[in-house]
Amino acid sequence: SNGNLLGIITIRDVLRISAPLLVNGLKMRNFDVVLVSGDNQNVCNEIGACLDIDSAKGELLPDQKLEEIKMLKKQYRGVAMVGDGINDAPALALADLGIAIGVSATDLTLETADVIIMSDDLKKILTFIDVSKKTNNIIKQNIWTSIIVKVSFAVLTVFGLMSLWLAVGIGDMGVSLLVLINGLRILRYRNNFKEVNSEILESEAKMLICESCKTKKLIPQHHGRDMLKSEDHLVCWRKLLNSDELEPCEEELPLFCPNCENELKIL
Repeated sequence: SNGNLLGIITIRDVLRISAPLLVNGLKMRNFDVVLVSGDNQNVCNEIGACLDIDSAKGELLPDQKLEEIKMLKKQYRGVAMVGDGINDAPALALADLGIAIGVSATDLTLETADVIIMSDDLKKILTFIDVSKKTNNIIKQNIWTSIIVKVSFAVLTVFGLMSLWLAVGIGDMGVSLLVLINGLRILRYRNNFKEVNSEILESEAKMLICESCKTKKLIPQHHGRDMLKSEDHLVCWRKLLNSDELEPCEEELPLFCPNCENELKIL
């Protein structure tokens, strides 16, 4: 009005509850996390701060995302890319491992990705990593077991310390059965992630109002989501998450009007 700024309206997506769990889980597994996005740089910086991501780059076009992946591949031994949009397809194709996430992923993204996770729960990526590592370890165990047993039995047979039929029976059939049983251990895998009750983190309330002076204000956000009422305070949603995979946040705000110091009501 008359050249004066009256206000700013911003629209953004709500941070997924599983997003900080994923980032924290990746860091615990010694992965470096980089955010590349086509969104505004200020939004990326804010999301990066919420998720404790060291590098957040925004306002990137598909070809610029491609260049970022090329640079990362020069710095790291392996690069995995997670995405769901059509703009992510070129980067997914170039990465050493492309992961399409979510039931709303585009057809091009699904065709380009190496791995498709048909769920919006980002913790599935951690499960995928853990299962892959466990499978790789079992494969190595089976290979070395087969080599050691067969070589040992061959040497014993050559020196006449074991009959040929016994060596064939134990060294071939026995080892095959042992390898098969060892491979079945992967079916016993269970992740240690505690199920998160997201219902307590959902709130339809969007406004704080003082019944005395009629002051209105939006519910503040912390770590990318609206703060929630707990007793006579507003607290960060991470405090109510009750998850072993994520450190709780102790941020609290009093429910009092800054003008008249009366209690604020939540609408």
